Amino acid sequence: MSAFRLEATDLTRTFESGSQAVVALQSMTLQVGAAQVVCLVGPSGCGKSTFLSLAAGLDEPTQGSLYIDGVAIEGPGADRGMVFQKDCLFPWLSVRDNVRFGLGLLETRRSHGASMRRLREHCDELLDRVGLWPFRDSYPSQLSGGMRQRAGIVRALATRPAVLLMDEPFGALDAQTREDMQILLLELCREQATTVIFVTHDVEEAVFLGDRVLVMKPRPGRVVADVAVNLPASRDRHTKLQQDFQAIRGEVLDHLYQVMSNAEPSG
Repeated sequence: MSAFRLEATDLTRTFESGSQAVVALQSMTLQVGAAQVVCLVGPSGCGKSTFLSLAAGLDEPTQGSLYIDGVAIEGPGADRGMVFQKDCLFPWLSVRDNVRFGLGLLETRRSHGASMRRLREHCDELLDRVGLWPFRDSYPSQLSGGMRQRAGIVRALATRPAVLLMDEPFGALDAQTREDMQILLLELCREQATTVIFVTHDVEEAVFLGDRVLVMKPRPGRVVADVAVNLPASRDRHTKLQQDFQAIRGEVLDHLYQVMSNAEPSG
């Protein structure tokens, strides 16, 4: 088995646009350890979301390879959970049924009823943990944006995925709710030892959540800086006020300014 939870080697993704080829990612290589939280930052169009789609198995690379625990990614799988900026809950299902939806994909693969019972109990425990148990029979339209996003995260974690892929999940939330969600995400993922790949445009959010912050250059995208976040694993609102936090934030911003100043003007 690989020493890394997720590995990308020489990853390239090219899209055809009329008579031209658009290279979204080019020769991207990275390794992510088990239970690490890695945040991707970079200018719009640098391939962050493309990388998540490849890691989720929703798209295929033009060149290169992606592995989870040493096994090549060949499509979507229960070993990965995905959370988008929009919660993507099914409006016709209750909160509880939304959260349990992913378990249906496992039932045909697991013959042990006791195992499935434990996962259903795990769903209920997560709902209680994030304060949604009183709303378990409510429908998404009856919830606030923050509550829907909590339900989306719980649904992604319900099957205990090895890797959680998150594409700007808190971008549409107000500042207070966003901060609450950041703290909640860290707590849940530490408890389940989940590896997280988190895409964001917010450098402060990246430093607060990440064990590492990867800075990507404009298209064709690839990682140009890997900044270690040497802060305690347990973080709260006061963490963002600390001098060490601000120093790391400044380092990431310096890398971003550098890649933007070297970017070719778009035509």
